[in-house]
Amino acid sequence: MTQATSSTITTSDLNTKIDGEPRVLDVLLGARLGMAAPRNLRTKIKENASELALYGKVCTETMQTSMHGGRPGVAYYLNEPQALLLCMFANTPAAASVRKMLIDVFMAFRHGSTVTNSIDSEIQIMRQMVRDSSRRAVDYAEDVIRLHDAIQDIARRCLREPLPVRVKTSDDVEAEWAKVEAARVLTGSEKNQSLVQFLVARGWTRMEIARGQGIPYSTVAAYARSGSTALALTH
Repeated sequence: MTQATSSTITTSDLNTKIDGEPRVLDVLLGARLGMAAPRNLRTKIKENASELALYGKVCTETMQTSMHGGRPGVAYYLNEPQALLLCMFANTPAAASVRKMLIDVFMAFRHGSTVTNSIDSEIQIMRQMVRDSSRRAVDYAEDVIRLHDAIQDIARRCLREPLPVRVKTSDDVEAEWAKVEAARVLTGSEKNQSLVQFLVARGWTRMEIARGQGIPYSTVAAYARSGSTALALTH
């Protein structure tokens, strides 16, 4: 992912503290190339370390990456050919203009233009990286808060809204009626013993009859309609 080139590279951006040779900081180059995360240029440096070494030592420096401490990172200072190679490896929309920019800046240095060893530009880039990290942390915290609020809202609605009540169906009523009638059957009354025999003859056990298991109303009603005078059904 790339973004628009934010600025130019000037001779004041070059660091000559290392072996007296002008070098440009990796994250500064990455920012000028338009990389959304300038530190990602370090991945290109590691992937092409052997080729970069053909043009001189790849100098590094341990730098603090956050104002709040934490694990320090390794920064790379690149000479002119190394920086030009990385522009080609990065292959961003701004790469061509940055290559020309580098050639002009290093040429100006060689021709004796005033060079400042100040690292103000590097500090600005590091501060921007810290600000970006802080924004991402704030965004993450806001997402967590929104999720927490959503969970609490669901919990409140669950406590406020009653659970749905199951409505009895005709099958439920029939099953309950069969249990009541079966209990009456086993009271010992002679007038119900013929119903017991009627059910047993059709495959039900006395235990099932007592519990009303699987005895539909239609079966008991069929018995009543059979003309038996031994059963008096009450509702």
